[in-house]
Amino acid sequence: MKSYKFIVNPIAGGGRAIKLVPRIKDIFTQAKAEFDFEITSGPGDAMEMAARALEKGFDIIVAVGGNGTVALRVNTGVKPFKGVSVYIYAFFLTLFSYKQVKMEIDLGNGPEEINPLLVAVGIGQNYGGGMKILLFAIQDDGLFDVCILDWMDKISLAYNLPKVFISSHVKMKQVTMNRSEKATLKIDTPLPLHMEDKILFGNVMNSTIEHGGMPVLIGGANE
Repeated sequence: MKSYKFIVNPIAGGGRAIKLVPRIKDIFTQAKAEFDFEITSGPGDAMEMAARALEKGFDIIVAVGGNGTVALRVNTGVKPFKGVSVYIYAFFLTLFSYKQVKMEIDLGNGPEEINPLLVAVGIGQNYGGGMKILLFAIQDDGLFDVCILDWMDKISLAYNLPKVFISSHVKMKQVTMNRSEKATLKIDTPLPLHMEDKILFGNVMNSTIEHGGMPVLIGGANE
């Protein structure tokens, strides 16, 4: 398992970054990951802490608060993340900058306007190396499972993050689970859209099921 060094700017986000530290510790303790924290006290501290962390053998360095995370990755040569690390990294990178958007969603019964934090559409239960966002998905039932997470404040979002690893997010009042043969998402302003391992940029995403579109061989070579 990867080891993580968190470098925290205590004044980032008007003090909100430092308030996330206990929750981050809970998340990584539950994941049984190796991690450590350092708090900056002035300009230049983050780079020095990052350099020391690399010398000590930490695999991943994350700056909590501000745009320092990208700079630390570039300047210290930290290897690209894989699996669930990508999502945790992106989560804390965008937590303070993410802005609410209005979205129109159509699951076959006509368009509906929503204000989501996240919309996940798929046929598999997992993504991100173990996050069961679509807990009830069945790959060959001919239906998409759709998870809609309504907007919530950012501290609550950080607090609830571990729930996706144990699938208890489906019990949250802000979460709606749906099933449909198609899903159309529309937003006014183009945004990055994550599809499989690709990041697409646009304001419309159409997902449809093509029945029998992929032949699958089941069993051994002689069956």
